[in-house]
Amino acid sequence: ALRQAGLREAMEAVLRAIENVQGVLDWAGWESHPSFRDERSLGRVGVAGVLLGVFIGVNTTLLAVGLTTAVLPAALVHWSLYATLLGVFHALEFFTTALHQPATLTYNSFVINHSNEYTIAVAMSLAEFIVESLLFSSVKRNAAVIALGLLLTLGGQAMRTAAMVTAGASFSHTISSVKRSDHVLVTGGIYAYLRHPSYMGWFWWSVGTQLLLVNPLCVVAYAYAAFRFFSKRVPYEEATLLRFFPEYP
Repeated sequence: ALRQAGLREAMEAVLRAIENVQGVLDWAGWESHPSFRDERSLGRVGVAGVLLGVFIGVNTTLLAVGLTTAVLPAALVHWSLYATLLGVFHALEFFTTALHQPATLTYNSFVINHSNEYTIAVAMSLAEFIVESLLFSSVKRNAAVIALGLLLTLGGQAMRTAAMVTAGASFSHTISSVKRSDHVLVTGGIYAYLRHPSYMGWFWWSVGTQLLLVNPLCVVAYAYAAFRFFSKRVPYEEATLLRFFPEYP
């Protein structure tokens, strides 16, 4: 009973910590400040851009030093590769939206505050990587798995970015319930070969990042969570597209 109570308290503490992190990402408590009032406020966008740039810069530097010298722990170099790709993903989400949908550009376009579930997923990834690096350091250096993960991550990133660029103004991070005047049915480019390339790209990117880290538990968890998410989202989007475009195949 005491052990169960202790585990319950530990889980509650972890969940509170996740909620606090999510609150920071959502700028909770800043609503009264003019420059940080909502997702369109320049203060939020500016701070997020600077911090994301620092995050990418620090991890890219660690990666470069780790690959050219032997002064850094292998686990740190390994993590910095993942962290660099993670930062680039969020930067490209914002940058691509800025290029093709400037009217909808907000702090949320970084997608760093996507949801509690996303924040938990990143935290789980870090926790598994640390624990397994301490207990099974040799397993974490499986070059074949790392290479496969890197390939899937880069491929998924390319697929998603290509989908956003091809869709242009018709792409949105949220499913529109009302058809905009500039919303067109995109069937060219990568959409000529894949029905939902942005979703497929995100799926393989997320699974690839965990293969890259050689995180077996998170590989399964990420694949399951992404499949469940898209199994609900895709049918809804299909129905919406059919309502907007009766000619939708």
